[in-house]
Amino acid sequence: MITLISYVLTKVSVTAFTGGIFMESLLGLPFWYGAIGLVLLTGVFTVFGGMKGVMTLSKIQTPILIVGSFLVLFLGLIALGGGSVAQGWTSMLDHAKSMNEGHGINHLMHFETGDPLYDKFPGVWVFVGAAIIGFWYWCTDQHIVQRVLGGKNMKEMRRGTILAGYLKILPVFMFLIPGMIAVALAANPESGFTMGTTDEAFGSMVKFVLPAGVKGIVTVGFICALVASLAAFFNSCATLYTVDFYKPKHPEASEKKLVWIGRVATWMVVVLGLVWIPIMMGLGSLYKYLQEVQSLLAPAIVGVFVMGIFSKKITPKAGEAGIIVGFIVGMMRLIANIFKDKLNTLDLTEIDWFIQTFYHFSRMGIYFYYGITSV
Repeated sequence: MITLISYVLTKVSVTAFTGGIFMESLLGLPFWYGAIGLVLLTGVFTVFGGMKGVMTLSKIQTPILIVGSFLVLFLGLIALGGGSVAQGWTSMLDHAKSMNEGHGINHLMHFETGDPLYDKFPGVWVFVGAAIIGFWYWCTDQHIVQRVLGGKNMKEMRRGTILAGYLKILPVFMFLIPGMIAVALAANPESGFTMGTTDEAFGSMVKFVLPAGVKGIVTVGFICALVASLAAFFNSCATLYTVDFYKPKHPEASEKKLVWIGRVATWMVVVLGLVWIPIMMGLGSLYKYLQEVQSLLAPAIVGVFVMGIFSKKITPKAGEAGIIVGFIVGMMRLIANIFKDKLNTLDLTEIDWFIQTFYHFSRMGIYFYYGITSV
């Protein structure tokens, strides 16, 4: 159940939101047309393609997206540097440094408590928190586990996992640096580059720097990536609900019945995900929202998982209790974040530490601790 809730909060809603933003910034479509259109397209694809179709689509879109993103990187640097990649790189770093200097600092990492940005990026917790989220996603998330188990044999599964680990290095060059380039270009009125919000950075960069033909190919590749991700979520939702909830209570159900129940459960998750989008839009940028919500979901699950590996005394009931306690505390924090403006007007000094806005890594240890101690 926690996994299905996490799909609503971090998978379906975020993917649909990304599709809507991308199509709005690149193609000029209204946001909801793009978001709902992506969901409907994925639904049709899932019905006729299944998990095999998802894997095939991933093979097609991966090279397109990688090549297209690197083109955005190099052409963006050329645009920023006035025709020179090296000058563009220097200009990008200079702009990043100038933004830090605006806060009275001249470095990119924030390890000292007196640092003006320490509360948002609390030093070592950025690394520890990122590791906890990464462990949760890559080792315990149903979406990833199901893809690994879809391999032909153990050897292929291991090879695929190792390859995915190397490919994970690429987003730094595919999305992070192009985002920094977009911010630097937007700060220069003479560049002619504009974007509404930072969430629109990638789509705006594709529209601004790529030639027409390549732009179309990259757009198709990006949409395919979103469809493949969303389709994998759909398959995971159907599998989770039918195997863990419906089938144990209805062992006599036929395969046809289970497929139908899985589709109904999936569309319920999709509807809830779309309903959640307006709330999500009020919680800051897409990346900040995603990392903060994941930081509320991941620690308890990781804590239980780690204790299960390294301790022989842990029982299933203890693991269940640890996950439930950590999940409840995390959801309380999410609700407090949603209503923080109203809560901040009340005299609640005793729980200020809980209500005050903090960045997604700064209280990671608390939730990790809840998960382990509850076990």
